[in-house]
Amino acid sequence: MRVPHVLIVDDDLLVSSVRRLLQPGFAIVGRSRAAEALALLELEDDYDALVLDVDDAADRDVYGALLRDPSHARRMIFLTSATDPRAEEFLSSSDRPWLAKPFAAKDLEDEIRRIVSDSERRTG
Repeated sequence: MRVPHVLIVDDDLLVSSVRRLLQPGFAIVGRSRAAEALALLELEDDYDALVLDVDDAADRDVYGALLRDPSHARRMIFLTSATDPRAEEFLSSSDRPWLAKPFAAKDLEDEIRRIVSDSERRTG
């Protein structure tokens, strides 16, 4: 059975923490900027789940563009520590799961597994 591939976009500390907590059950690739993740997705879109930090307004613009593509949108989970109204509006309008920082690793793992399971049902 293939290990689910997960792209996480957040600061390096969170990426390394998540990698340590979720491996070996998942193959984790981390990036610290949305633009890097977008470039990676254009080259290789083999990710079962996309875990994306929406604290930066510029990142929300990139993710807003990705949300318009259903193949990307259904794999997205958002993370936030932002309390500004624009972040809340973005999360509400995205219709995607999101977790407030700090969050329990188990909660993130559950969301990733749900998305992977949904994806397998679509393609299986």
